[in-house]
Amino acid sequence: MPTETQRIIDIIESGAKSAMTLDQIIKNEIDIWFGSSERRWMLTGQRYYVGEHDILQRKRTAIGENGELVEVTNLANNRLVHAFVRKLVDQKVGYLLGKPFSIQTKNQRYLDLLNEIFDRSFLRLLKNLGKEAVNKGKAWLHVYYDEEGRLSFKKIPSEEIIPLWRDADHTKLDVVIRVYEVEVYEGTNRKIVTKVEFWDTSGVR
Repeated sequence: MPTETQRIIDIIESGAKSAMTLDQIIKNEIDIWFGSSERRWMLTGQRYYVGEHDILQRKRTAIGENGELVEVTNLANNRLVHAFVRKLVDQKVGYLLGKPFSIQTKNQRYLDLLNEIFDRSFLRLLKNLGKEAVNKGKAWLHVYYDEEGRLSFKKIPSEEIIPLWRDADHTKLDVVIRVYEVEVYEGTNRKIVTKVEFWDTSGVR
């Protein structure tokens, strides 16, 4: 008959064997994200911004001979697309981010360096981030150093980012999983490959 100590050891070992691996955790988070309403609304907001409205998918139908709905092709199927979403988003971003921000400091060298970083291209990037945030509810800016050691910024599409927060207030980011598609060639064949990046404090995998 096993002792109490042995039973505790068996429970601990059983729990350790049943724990998910990192690959399984990443796969699970990706499956949850791709099935989430948050990501679906992000894609819907972007579609409406570029004019790909749901009304374009509408078909005129009638009851056919077998009692099933069939598309009527000999009648007009007028569908009006209005860019009011784009207009509202651009107005909001223009109001919030249209005016260049000013940098004030008594150190002229520091001012010159900041103006080199936060130049006109950064202002355009900031406006694009604003559009991303309005269309999709949030926006992500990747800050990094390029091959020449310069501080650089890149907007990452929000639907590609799966954040894992350390706290409930979403102020401390623990892990970021990025899922995106790229075109690659295998011989003479072009194909779409899904890539997954796992970012944490130790780096990226």
